[in-house]
Amino acid sequence: MTTDRRSFLHRAGAALTLLTLAPRAALAQSAPALPASMELAVTFTVAPPTTPGRYHKPYVAVWIETEDGKPVRTLTLWRMQDDKGKKWLSELRRWFRSNGTLDTTSSATRNPGTYSLAWDGLTDAGRRAPQDRYVLLIEAAREKGPYGRVRVPVTLAAAPARFSGPDNGEVTNVSAEYRAR
Repeated sequence: MTTDRRSFLHRAGAALTLLTLAPRAALAQSAPALPASMELAVTFTVAPPTTPGRYHKPYVAVWIETEDGKPVRTLTLWRMQDDKGKKWLSELRRWFRSNGTLDTTSSATRNPGTYSLAWDGLTDAGRRAPQDRYVLLIEAAREKGPYGRVRVPVTLAAAPARFSGPDNGEVTNVSAEYRAR
């Protein structure tokens, strides 16, 4: 059987299409979505000032990203709500580089204290994230003050789990619990 050039190119193109699409389809189906009945509850403390003088409330960003650093969901962003507040957003170095958008849950800066929030398993695009290993990040920066980032690896599947992170001076007592809502 002889093969002409046109049929050869057609078969080669079809084979190439199968080779490129098959791994993507397998990856998309390999991990089930996070259960809608579960959430990642995050608790952390913004430490009180340790030095006398004027205290500037910290800018804080809390977000979830993949192990390879791709943003999944910004859970909260605390900043000054006026135009001056945008000027200091870049001090949240990691969040600003990877996200850098105000199309997120944003509110005013807060006083020192303990805070809680939860991730419902949805991405910034509104889709349910797959069961996988993620990183919870909490970044805090103050004008004329310290900068700190806490990184907590979390594995989210169908079963509940607990995680904790290190203290960094500005943010302490970081814990996360993957639990039923």
